[in-house]
Amino acid sequence: MNIKNLIGSVPVIESKGRINISPEQWFMISALVVNIGNYGYNLVLGRMLGPVLFAEASLIVTMLLMMSFLAMTLQLAVAKFEAAYDSGKSTTIRQFILNGSIGLGVAIGIIIWLLAPMIASLFQSTDVMMFRLFSICVPLYLVMSVRRGVSQGRNDFIGLSISYQAEMWGRLILTIGILLLTPVSTGTAVVLGIIVSLALGMLPSLRLDNIEMPSLSQYEKRSVLSFMLVTGLYEVSQIAINNTDILMVKHWFDAESAGFYSALALIGRAVYYVAWMFIMLLLPKVVKMHKNGENTQQLLASYVRYTVLLCGVIITLSYLIPQFIVISLFGHSYLAIADHLWIYAMATSMFALSNIYTYYALSLERYIPTVITIVFGCLQIGLIILYHQSLLQVVIMQLIAMTALLASQLSYYYFSTK
Repeated sequence: MNIKNLIGSVPVIESKGRINISPEQWFMISALVVNIGNYGYNLVLGRMLGPVLFAEASLIVTMLLMMSFLAMTLQLAVAKFEAAYDSGKSTTIRQFILNGSIGLGVAIGIIIWLLAPMIASLFQSTDVMMFRLFSICVPLYLVMSVRRGVSQGRNDFIGLSISYQAEMWGRLILTIGILLLTPVSTGTAVVLGIIVSLALGMLPSLRLDNIEMPSLSQYEKRSVLSFMLVTGLYEVSQIAINNTDILMVKHWFDAESAGFYSALALIGRAVYYVAWMFIMLLLPKVVKMHKNGENTQQLLASYVRYTVLLCGVIITLSYLIPQFIVISLFGHSYLAIADHLWIYAMATSMFALSNIYTYYALSLERYIPTVITIVFGCLQIGLIILYHQSLLQVVIMQLIAMTALLASQLSYYYFSTK
């Protein structure tokens, strides 16, 4: 399968000079812009604040990413059942998930508010207020994710693109504006930008059909909850793999070293952010093809090929010109991370490829790859806990764990296909 099949039909230039672009292509373009914008947001913060204050800002962003395991669980669950059921049944399931997400978000927010002083102490921070403000983000984030799941399940890539664009631009513009124009602390500025951006991320308003909602049977409720449980466990492992290293470094290392590591993680994860576009398109396509009895392996192979190409380019550049990359993105004050860059990029590439196989299996309701990811996520955390005498050692532990994870996922896919 070529790139035309992967993201939709190629643009066609008509006689009047107009270009027809499919919704899938709009989403790919939009996702690229959003990833560049989110990257720019972190790069601007890194340059404006320096390593010490950037570590504080990165902590809040990482905490939001830690919450994304719930957000993505809700989004993927809504997307799956929106694609799999008729409008009446999917509306009932959506409302069932939405009610639960509101209650869960409020409960988590209250817990974070009450434990804010303890959280600040754990990460060597003196700004308790930023953690209390962060508690407001949680219910907003979960509700926004349910709405995005509806758009994703309906293949409404235009609406999904608007949501991601509104969130990214709102956070970028507002956070930088607050930092430049007000005397509030770095953490508070970042949290205020996140709160407004999550509200903007609920755009556009959903057009929901006013239809009768049939009640869910116990079997259907169990099916929804089972999928959410397995997906949630996988998302926990994914978030743990992708973000606990930053939190552990913030806990164990001084502020400057934590800032260095945050910059290293941001550069090295470029491949993951771009590969996420493919994953967003993969799940609903596999669900529909499987439902229609079509073979999905060729589709998976296409996504893997393009991700391998992407990974190869980023690893090669990180090995050949690391100093140029670091200076261009963050400046000379972050040069200490240059020699570690290609190793971190390789570890992230292993993880990105593993993700494609895991999401493919989830789309087909196969859950063993999720268990595999959980096991190796725990392995990575354990290795870093045991070996963290230097930032390089932290990076090498991740490479070991992620290489083993990819080898295990490939082995499972090979034998399950046989």
